[in-house]
Amino acid sequence: MAKPPVLQHSVNVSLDIDSLFVEPADLDGDPVDVRAVMRSAVVTEAARQLLVTADPEWHAEARETANRLRNELVRERVTAEVEAAMALPVQRTTTWNEKRGEPTSIRELIRLELEAFLNGTKTNRSRDMYDKTPNNLAELIGSVANETMRGELGTVVSAARKEVHKRVQEIIAKNVAAELAKPR
Repeated sequence: MAKPPVLQHSVNVSLDIDSLFVEPADLDGDPVDVRAVMRSAVVTEAARQLLVTADPEWHAEARETANRLRNELVRERVTAEVEAAMALPVQRTTTWNEKRGEPTSIRELIRLELEAFLNGTKTNRSRDMYDKTPNNLAELIGSVANETMRGELGTVVSAARKEVHKRVQEIIAKNVAAELAKPR
C-alpha cells in the first residue's frame, strides 16, 4: 500500500488539563491509563479544531484521501481473504450431499466448469422448462444470434428484404413493359 499523503495544516491545540485527571478510575473502578486519555484528548481536540478552522477545500481533500485509503485497505483485506478461500480444498457432493471424488480447489472447479462450457459438453439442464439460460458456448452463441436477428438487426434485415423485393418488382415491371411495347 502506498504511503498516505501528508496533509499540512497548522493548528493550535488548547486543552483543559484539569479535565484529564478528574477521574483516576473508570466507572468499573479500574485504573485509567493517563497516557491513553491524554492521547485521545489531544487527537480529539486537534480534530475538532481542524474541522472548525480548515477551509472547505481541505475538508473535501481530507475526506477524499480518507475514503481512498479506506477503500485500498478494504480491497487488500478482501483480496487476501478471497485468495485464502480459493486455496482451501472443497469437497464436491452429489445431489444427496454425498461426497463425490477427491477434495479439490475452487480454482480447479472453475477451470472444469469453464472448460465444459467452452467445449459444449456442459448440459446441466434445469427442471424448469421455461429457463432459457444457455448451458454451453454453442447455446450462448445461438441465443445471442437469435436475439440479434429478432431485435434491431432483424428489423434492418426485414426492411432491406422489402426494399430488394420492391426493386426487383420495379425491374421486372420495366422489362415486361419493354417487351410488351415491342412490335410483333
